[in-house]
Amino acid sequence: MILKSLSILGFKSFADRVRLDFGEGITAIVGPNGSGKSNIADAIQWVLGEQNVRTLRAENSTEVIFAGSARRKPLGMAEVSLTVDNSTGLLPIDFAEVTITRRLYRSGESEYLINKTPCRLKDIVELFMDTGLGRATYAILTQNEVDIVLSAKPEDRRALFEEAAGIQKYRHRKREALRKLENTEANLTRVYDILTELEAQREPLRQQAEIAIRYHQLVSRLREIEVAALWAQVQESERAREQTQQEQQRLHRRLLEINAQLAECEALSQMLGTQIADAEADLDTLRALQQASLTAYERAESRRALIEQRLQNSRDNLNRLHEELAENEHKLAEIQQQAQQWQERRLELQQRIEEVEQQREVARERLRLAEHALQQAQQHYVERTQEVVRARAYLDGLRLRRAETEQTLQALQNRVEETERSLREVEERLKAAQAQRDKAADAAEMATREVQRCETELQKAQAEVQRRRQELEARARENARLSARLQALLESEAAQDGIFGGVRAVLDAAAQGRLTGTYLMVADALQPQEPYVTAIEVALGASAQDIVTATEEEARLAIEWLKQHARGRATFLPLNLLRPSEPAPSLRQCIREGLAIGFASDLVQYAPELEVVARYLLGRVLVAPDFDSAVQIVHRYNGWSKVVTLEGELFLPGGAITGGKMPGRATGIVSRKAERSRVERDLRAGEEEEELLRARLQEAVQAAEAAQHRWHEARKEQEQAQQRAVQADSTLQAVNQEQSVILQQLQALQQEHTEQTKRLYELDNEILELEERLPPDTGQAISPEEVSRYRQQRDEAATQLQEAEVTLGRLAEQLRALEHERESLAQIQRDLHLQAQNRKARIAELEAHIVQDEQALEQTLEELQRIAQQRKQIERDFAAQRDVRQNLLQQNLENSERLKALSQQQTALSQQAHELELTLARIEMQRTQAVTRLWDEYEVDVSRHAMPDLSQFTPETASEINRLRREIRQMGNVNTGAAEEYQRLTERYEFLEKQRTDLEAAREDLLQAIQEIDASTRDLFMETFHAVQEAFQDVFTRLFGGGKAELELTQPHNLLETGVEIIVQPPGKRRQNLSLLSGGERALVAIALMFAFLQVKPSPFCVLDEVDAALDGANVEKFAELLRDYSRHSQVIIITHNPVTMECADVWYGVTMQEQGVSRVISYRAPKEAMVAVS
Repeated sequence: MILKSLSILGFKSFADRVRLDFGEGITAIVGPNGSGKSNIADAIQWVLGEQNVRTLRAENSTEVIFAGSARRKPLGMAEVSLTVDNSTGLLPIDFAEVTITRRLYRSGESEYLINKTPCRLKDIVELFMDTGLGRATYAILTQNEVDIVLSAKPEDRRALFEEAAGIQKYRHRKREALRKLENTEANLTRVYDILTELEAQREPLRQQAEIAIRYHQLVSRLREIEVAALWAQVQESERAREQTQQEQQRLHRRLLEINAQLAECEALSQMLGTQIADAEADLDTLRALQQASLTAYERAESRRALIEQRLQNSRDNLNRLHEELAENEHKLAEIQQQAQQWQERRLELQQRIEEVEQQREVARERLRLAEHALQQAQQHYVERTQEVVRARAYLDGLRLRRAETEQTLQALQNRVEETERSLREVEERLKAAQAQRDKAADAAEMATREVQRCETELQKAQAEVQRRRQELEARARENARLSARLQALLESEAAQDGIFGGVRAVLDAAAQGRLTGTYLMVADALQPQEPYVTAIEVALGASAQDIVTATEEEARLAIEWLKQHARGRATFLPLNLLRPSEPAPSLRQCIREGLAIGFASDLVQYAPELEVVARYLLGRVLVAPDFDSAVQIVHRYNGWSKVVTLEGELFLPGGAITGGKMPGRATGIVSRKAERSRVERDLRAGEEEEELLRARLQEAVQAAEAAQHRWHEARKEQEQAQQRAVQADSTLQAVNQEQSVILQQLQALQQEHTEQTKRLYELDNEILELEERLPPDTGQAISPEEVSRYRQQRDEAATQLQEAEVTLGRLAEQLRALEHERESLAQIQRDLHLQAQNRKARIAELEAHIVQDEQALEQTLEELQRIAQQRKQIERDFAAQRDVRQNLLQQNLENSERLKALSQQQTALSQQAHELELTLARIEMQRTQAVTRLWDEYEVDVSRHAMPDLSQFTPETASEINRLRREIRQMGNVNTGAAEEYQRLTERYEFLEKQRTDLEAAREDLLQAIQEIDASTRDLFMETFHAVQEAFQDVFTRLFGGGKAELELTQPHNLLETGVEIIVQPPGKRRQNLSLLSGGERALVAIALMFAFLQVKPSPFCVLDEVDAALDGANVEKFAELLRDYSRHSQVIIITHNPVTMECADVWYGVTMQEQGVSRVISYRAPKEAMVAVS
């Protein structure tokens, strides 16, 4: 067997699937530190079933799953598959190639497969047991395990020897044998306890069986005598019944005569009653006509008064409308007069406007002439002043400075205006930002309220889910309870619990085909209605287990079969022989009065052909609602019928009452079947309700998920709204800051503008002073008075023009007011015209109504006269019909007196007949009691059984009955089934005795097997120990070039538990503790021990993980030579950095980490020179 391949996915650093194919010889796995080489050795250990995560260099099991990197997400599963060639059949499985797979999910779930077939971890461990690759394998050695092997306790080191010796399977067999031995001891203890208990029960039960046999003998003799006595009572009752029936026939003939006369009187009485009823009906009709005519008269009178009142109202309204129409026409005339006045005022105002416009044109012309004259005077003045320019040179300088100042002032003004525009823009932006901030704040507040609403909705939805889940869980628990109860009932029914042995035997034989025919138990044939289950079960009693057959021949076959096989007794009801007795007719009076619910036969369901069975068993049993009702029935009809209540109290003929309640659930067959039907029905309804609740839960979950989604959306919108509000607030703060900066700039510019304005004012004053000091131009300059006169003329013209403009504006406003007044008058005029039209239409309508009401009043007066005449005729008819009724009443009174006399005679005869009926009922009751007792107590049917010899029934027989009953009473409570129970207990005791013997023999066999396993274990262990000790010495000498190596047992006298000590003495050194050896020496010792195991019991392959790391050059050469020797007959996989070790490999695998955190495998099968490149 060799290792063929290894597939890794998601295990530690192997994020992608890698596959390593292995051949014979040595395979080297090389690569830089941290590239994941050792993870391959861990993967091999893991797939072989390693459970210790520390051995795999992890803290918990899920750490072996790829945890992700900077560029990759973590994986959810780790999978390793190992394929071996099993052509040699080393593994106990019928496959030439075996692939084992192990998977682990982050959820903690694991999967194990052998050739893609799911299995258990135990199956994989047992598969590789004793192959050298078990859990305590020496074929996989890592650098860390070098120290573990040498530092382990001697007892722990023993596991390596057991793996080499193949003892693991014996250990496993011993554990199984010990487990079986423990189970056997427990079973023996239980059997001992049961036998002890049965032994204590056997003797008392034997005594009870003897008493039961005597009891059955007494009961059998008592039955024989009492049956004869009851037959005698039945015979006597039948003779008395015949005599009473003859007397009943005589009374019946007399009653027929009286009934004929009564029928004649009753016919006459009925005829008179009909005539009287007709007369009364006619009188009622006339009364109704009287009332109807009175009602019609009153209705017509009311209609007349109503019409008159309506006419009066219509005339009043007509007069009022005429007055309002006249007033409306007067108002229209006033409005037309006001409109004429308005037209006159408008013409006057337009004439005034035209006059003022002419005055404005005159003033405008005067203003133009005055301005022209003033302009010519000023021009003349300027021309004259040019001669004094030189004198004003200084003044020009001042004016130049003034112009510069004006330019500066103008520039400042422009900057101020620009800054003000910027300020206005900023203010607009500020208003917009404030509005945006307020809008964002409102949106955030609205979003917050929406989140709160959605959160409330979510809480309600989650509460609804919780409520629906609780309802579903409660329903599921109830369904589980019903299902468990139904299963218990079905199992009890299948086991035929509570069914008599004989009945069970017949039903089983019929089901198995050993009896031909139809055999149906009464409990299966009759299904009681739900409220009456207890009553029907009590009424049936033991008859519930009677067997219904089609004919007496089927019953005979079944009885013969029971006798032949001694399987017990059973009662049969052949359908062709059953003759049910009819209940007394008077018993139905109890049902009509409510004392009884009905006969029991009417309260069960059955197939039509089984009606005779129901009537035979239940036709004379009354079902009463309660105890008190049953007592009344018994007092009234004692002995006529059995009575049973809904709660199960049974009243037998003769006065006996049976009642009470057994503890626990109902155990009767009828109750059990009814309960099964009820439980099946409840379970079906419960399952439907569960499906409905499940659907409602799903709807609630979906609603909760939708509410959750809306809540998340609302939260998202709230966060966005809050973010927008923050951004708007930041924008507002920025605009506020910008506004503050601009205000500061504007304030500085305004201050500078004020200063420049002040400077300009000072220059103007200085220029004015200089101009005043300049000499005037004599003889040529125009005088200031003349200029002032021109200016005054211009100002007067301008004032006149302004006054004309103001006057025109005032007149135009007055004209607009007149136009508005005209529109108001027009609207009022339209409204008055509309009112006039409405009033005229209303007047026409009222006049039409008045005409109609006058016609209706005339018709109503005629109707009143006609109704008065009808009332008089009805009064005359009513008086005549009343006389007819009085005559009929007199005739009916005379017939009633005759009918009363005949009824008294009939009552007397009926009383006599009733007394005879009571006598007959009493006789029938006595007979029924006897018949019922014969059937209920002795299952003797008088209709089918022949009458016994009554000569043996003597007075001495009655004393014998009393003696037998007294002796039976003295026996007290008798366990009638003690004999059968004693037989069953004896059989069980003998069976358990046999089991005890078998278990003791099995215990001895297991103890013997354990001893043999221990002996084999000792032999194999010692054989392997000596072989490994010899091989260890050889390999140690080869690696160290001399020295001594020994293995010693810590407990030579206890080979099953002894540990193994390692004692070494390197060349040139004294014997010393392993802990004092150097790292290289410890590695050589571990390698020597491992190769010693491999020589004694070679493993299919071995895995070495950097065990040569602590070796120097010379020792590595020795190690490499040892590897080459071993690889000739086994497969070696070695993980190494050492070039010397790599030289001896046939195949190399390079492990790299080109992507950070992810290992990759590169295969090399190259000449020796490629080794350096790989390393």
